[in-house]
Amino acid sequence: MFLVALIIQVIATVLSLIAVYGSLSSPSGTLTLFLVCLVGSIIASALVMILTVVGLFRYRHMTLWNALLLIFTVVTNPVVVLALLATAL
Repeated sequence: MFLVALIIQVIATVLSLIAVYGSLSSPSGTLTLFLVCLVGSIIASALVMILTVVGLFRYRHMTLWNALLLIFTVVTNPVVVLALLATAL
């Protein structure tokens, strides 16, 4: 379960980076790419959070790694990042 959550977290991080740095030739295409990648990243982060919380209770020998992955997921979640940016501005 930890490996699946880790792979999904990597996908979520890549989608977040594509959303921020990806650009197309048209503004509407860039906005579409941004929104699709952002929504995909949010869904993937939510799935990782569910998997790591289940892993915390089910697999006791992986508690440290699941806790670290959960903290990393919360910190890199696009919703949290955008909320922090909104409060900073």
